[in-house]
Amino acid sequence: MWDGDSETLYVQVGIGAGNDAVRTDHDVWRLPEADDRLDVSPGDPDYTIKHRPVFRAAEPGEGVGASPAGRVAAAFALAARADGR
Repeated sequence: MWDGDSETLYVQVGIGAGNDAVRTDHDVWRLPEADDRLDVSPGDPDYTIKHRPVFRAAEPGEGVGASPAGRVAAAFALAARADGR
């Protein structure tokens, strides 16, 4: 996610493997829009499915390392190709 006002890149991630207390993207199959309809609160096993962690890639206005920048560029390239552009 890009915040143009502060020139900050945020990277949202899913947690790969859960346990009995935390269900994750790899533990259950569902449509993405189902995440928005979840009625969860902290401590609920599905909390991290609805509220994925978000990390700031760098301080506002600072350069972003090659790994996050490359991943974002690759995701945008794939989306553009899938959209036929």
